[in-house]
Amino acid sequence: MNIGQMHISVQQGVDKINSMHSDLILPEEIDLELNKNIQRFTAQKFSFKSNRHQEGFEMSQKRIDDLRTLIVEDSISCFYKGEVFKNVYADTRTLPDNYMHLINVKSLVSLQKCNKFCYDIDSTAYRTSTKLVIDLAHCTPAAFPGFQCFITPQYGSGAPIPITLPTSNMVTSAALLVAWLSTPYNWLSGVTITVTGNNEITITLPVSLSNYLGYYHVFDSGTGPASCNNAFSRQPGVYGEKRVPCDDVETSTLVGQNKFAQHDDIFTLLSDPFNNTTYKYPLYTIRDNSIDVYSDETFVIDRVKITYLRMPAIVNNVDTTIVSCDLPDHTHHEIVQMTVNSILEGISDPRYQSTNMEVLKSE
Repeated sequence: MNIGQMHISVQQGVDKINSMHSDLILPEEIDLELNKNIQRFTAQKFSFKSNRHQEGFEMSQKRIDDLRTLIVEDSISCFYKGEVFKNVYADTRTLPDNYMHLINVKSLVSLQKCNKFCYDIDSTAYRTSTKLVIDLAHCTPAAFPGFQCFITPQYGSGAPIPITLPTSNMVTSAALLVAWLSTPYNWLSGVTITVTGNNEITITLPVSLSNYLGYYHVFDSGTGPASCNNAFSRQPGVYGEKRVPCDDVETSTLVGQNKFAQHDDIFTLLSDPFNNTTYKYPLYTIRDNSIDVYSDETFVIDRVKITYLRMPAIVNNVDTTIVSCDLPDHTHHEIVQMTVNSILEGISDPRYQSTNMEVLKSE
């Protein structure tokens, strides 16, 4: 069910129950209610307190299937934050722009057979993710049989690097272009897309692509550049220092399962020999948009891999940024019904109490 069909279903649902008020509902108001209920649906399925069984979302196959398109894995290098106190160090990584809820954290750690880890500081080749913002108002795609995004060298010659999968459909309008760009499956692994309500799409490139310094980004149809070339603006990532093993030492690598620590407990735990951070279970904390991982003198955090629930797409059916719901198709009817009910409640229909009823019906 695309966003247009969802609009029609919401309108029909309200028409059936309360025709007196339904003709006063604007398309923008339907979008607002749909987005509100997509957020409510997502939170309800994720939180164990929001369903009658009081179970987490992975305790039910129904809830797993409801949220599966929002579950994302992301692995990037850590940057050296500094020495907390003697022989205790902190490394940090940023959370993705589309991050909503954390599910799991693991670290790729390097160690030197229980010896004191010998490391150097490398500050020349690492940066955080690069963001690209596409102003869709400047895009007028022609009737190309294929459409793809590339990274192309800014100076000199070089082979373009594709960051999307080619489409076999005819991208002949701004609406089709937006639909294609806003579909996560059309992008290579590690690239995330966020659609905003002001005709913009933000593309976040992984660090592996962000390290191509001096590159800019264009659209290409396979037969020549399309007319979106000048629609990009770039927000380069920032550089950071990284701890790397000394050249003359042998290291081994393994995966550690991170353990969360509260901020008011972390320094006590790091000073406790029985609860300190270890290479098997590195301690971590969360602040602002970063995860801080702590290590001792025997190991170094190389990368942090998180599994998280991303934010659902903001649906829009009233301007050139046409974006459909990116939750699984089988959830759309449930979201439409929740939207109809919340609209009825909003126009003072006494027959429905949305919050209590949705919790009681939740599986």
